[in-house]
Amino acid sequence: MYIYATSGGVYATDGADAGTVLLQATGADFVPLPNTPMVTLANGKVLFFALVNPSLDPTTGFASGIRIWETDGTVGGTTLTGTTMAPDLLQSGPDSIGNVVAIGNKVAFTYNFSGATVPYVTDGTTAGTFGASTVLPARGAVTVTCFLAGTRITTRQGEAPVEALRPGDTVRTASGATARVVWIGYRRIDATRRPARSARS
Repeated sequence: MYIYATSGGVYATDGADAGTVLLQATGADFVPLPNTPMVTLANGKVLFFALVNPSLDPTTGFASGIRIWETDGTVGGTTLTGTTMAPDLLQSGPDSIGNVVAIGNKVAFTYNFSGATVPYVTDGTTAGTFGASTVLPARGAVTVTCFLAGTRITTRQGEAPVEALRPGDTVRTASGATARVVWIGYRRIDATRRPARSARS
């Protein structure tokens, strides 16, 4: 069974026309993301994302614009399992979700808008979904570390600028251990709009 998204909705198929089923149709609170990867969870279900259409449902778009769904490939087994607020409240556009990767029993992804990328981690539920500004290790999430472009990172091939790293690269962490890069996000910050720091800061 293969799960895929189009502008009209999310489908399951066995490869034949007769075996293709519409699991969830596009609507005000379900705008599928055809170019966003889906991930298979440990329970065998497929997790995928959708957004709210803010022009059709501005209230929900403001409060919980990112929608997290799971499916077992059947209409009855396709359910909304979590929601979270989009960092731009779906007001900037164009909005997309990328870098979707399963990490153990969680899924990492990025929300992309207006040249910015904000990392998230989720266990598929509303309570278990955290953006970069709300990632709390005490709650079982992961800590996001950011580097300025040009920062040199030690890899197996030697030092490389952080912007040259790709998922799958092996790097040395601050503890001296090695780890594989799972996903990469970025955000542009206008340094001219931030207060200068003194040498003693």
